[in-house]
Amino acid sequence: MRKRTWAIGLGICLAASTAVVANTLWFRPWSIRVFFDRVAYTDLLDSPEMLSSLRLLEPWGLRGHNARLDDVSDAHAEAGFKQARADLDTLLGYDRAKLAEDDQLSYDTLRFQLEQELAGARFRYHDYPVNQLQGAQIGLVNLLLYTHPLKDATDAEHYLARLAAVPAKLGQLREAMAERARRGIVAPHFALAKSAEGMRDFTAMPAERNPLYLVFVEKLQQAGLAEPERNRLAAAARDAVERQVYPAYRALQAATEALAQAHPRDDGVWALPTAPPTTPTSSSSTPPPSCRPTRCTTSACAKSAASRPRCARSWPSAANPTPSTSAGR
Repeated sequence: MRKRTWAIGLGICLAASTAVVANTLWFRPWSIRVFFDRVAYTDLLDSPEMLSSLRLLEPWGLRGHNARLDDVSDAHAEAGFKQARADLDTLLGYDRAKLAEDDQLSYDTLRFQLEQELAGARFRYHDYPVNQLQGAQIGLVNLLLYTHPLKDATDAEHYLARLAAVPAKLGQLREAMAERARRGIVAPHFALAKSAEGMRDFTAMPAERNPLYLVFVEKLQQAGLAEPERNRLAAAARDAVERQVYPAYRALQAATEALAQAHPRDDGVWALPTAPPTTPTSSSSTPPPSCRPTRCTTSACAKSAASRPRCARSWPSAANPTPSTSAGR
């Protein structure tokens, strides 16, 4: 009888727990603070590169994100806008008047951010994925050299996995650049020329002299791995740079050069087409005073601004693996 009662109690607890989890993940949570956390962590989990920068999951033994790169495709960006619309609808389902004062501030902040994000959807193609200062093709190298953790063999294997993922990400950049060109949105000629020049120089050096290989080998030694293991990993990295990274960068370089040759030297915002009109998603709201809008509403997310990697203004080289940097992303 006791066993039966215990089993029934356990079943009720499991059912209740499942209901709570389901409500938190897929529906409007009972507590708005749970919703705030869900929005913040959903954003973070969507960016393995940001997770690598913040080091939030490593203390819990979770490191799988360090083997992946961000999805920079336009399809993924569209999915982000759909998520923002869903988040705004959920947020507006809460009665602001019944919230505590600090929750009202978080409500206003998140609402403003979501509405601004959706209002900017009409300009989703008005950017330059490849450029000579902070283009994604440079940020990717910075991630591998300065952000990716490398303290043991698992980190090293994750590094190799990211090298193998470079062709897919640069392929997304080529597609994004081509889509913008079809819409009449092209980076200034000098930006394209400088970007192509940087990629050309980056792939001109032998793989064993590339910083992606040299810095990796140095960190392997610092990690204290056995020499046979270091040699195996180093050889794999050299092959990945030669057979995967270089071809991907050369393909992006060729696409950038072709676009630069076809693009007239009409540099300036006047060269951009007018964005098509869009239907407002909701009424405009006023941003809360003395508050910088952000979707991060947890203490964990607050670390983001201070933890963002510094972006290189120039390409790393074998002679100068640590280029000059500027704050920002």
